[in-house]
Amino acid sequence: MKKIRKQILPTSRNRLGGTLSKKDQPDGLKKFNKNKKQKKIIMGTILGLILLIGGITLYRTFALYEEKKEFNVLRGRVPNFLLTDLEKAVQQLKKIIHSESKTKTVDDLLTNNEEINKIVSTKEAMQFIIETDILKDAIKNSELYTIDLAKKFLDSTVVSEIEKYNASMPCYLYKYGQNIFGGFSNVIYYGSPAAQNDKSATYSNETGNTYYFNVSFQYSFITASSINKIKTRGYQYLEMHTDFHTNHQNLTGTVYFGLSDNQEINDFQAATSETITSIPKEVIITVPIRDYGRDDYLKIQVMHGGQVAEYSIYLTVYRIALY
Repeated sequence: MKKIRKQILPTSRNRLGGTLSKKDQPDGLKKFNKNKKQKKIIMGTILGLILLIGGITLYRTFALYEEKKEFNVLRGRVPNFLLTDLEKAVQQLKKIIHSESKTKTVDDLLTNNEEINKIVSTKEAMQFIIETDILKDAIKNSELYTIDLAKKFLDSTVVSEIEKYNASMPCYLYKYGQNIFGGFSNVIYYGSPAAQNDKSATYSNETGNTYYFNVSFQYSFITASSINKIKTRGYQYLEMHTDFHTNHQNLTGTVYFGLSDNQEINDFQAATSETITSIPKEVIITVPIRDYGRDDYLKIQVMHGGQVAEYSIYLTVYRIALY
């Protein structure tokens, strides 16, 4: 009997082009697949590390930027373009004076006496205001910025008067013999018609802050103006703290204190007057500034209206301030 050869049907394990199980794979193929998986793990790890390092670097860069910006704030050197809004400027100012109050606006700030006192006694805070126009202008334009508040800024000694003057902040032009407006000069005198050319009207500064005026002839007056023009733009008032008296018992006269953009003898664009007496009188004279967009000379004029042939006036100036 003819034997029938048993036919072996192809299976998934021996079919040509079929796949092999891991058990039946050759050793070389097993190693290849294993290396491929390891490479994927390594590449993923490297990519993750790159992203992590990049994130840390970006964060540190931003942190250093913020730290440097805050450091500059503390030194009063923050450019205005960094302060995009007024509220942010107020918050930066609070950081400088280490305030944890709920102050948010300039009006809040101006009604907080504790914060104002810290500001005017902290150099970094005053410099910050001087160099930050958006904040400085808001303070000066606020209805709450009273004369008393202006005097607090005037009395601040942590920045110089010239710094405050150049920044159009309240400042002293003259303070107990020290001045930044150049003192008085350019003396103009005038007498009765018969004495138009008479040289007897004189003016001098004898003691550093006491100004001596000597006027002759009936109805005479004499005007002394500052050597330099002063920058009055950006200010609202000019104040002179002084005392004056005459050596003549019966003299009736007037002291005019004011501003003018020229040296004309009687041209006072803004002026305030006080009566002269024989007894020294201490007064604070305040002149409103007319903002014509130009600079002015500071003028003092003394004038008598009595029947006195000659008289002298002594004017002691303690301070002249702008605010």
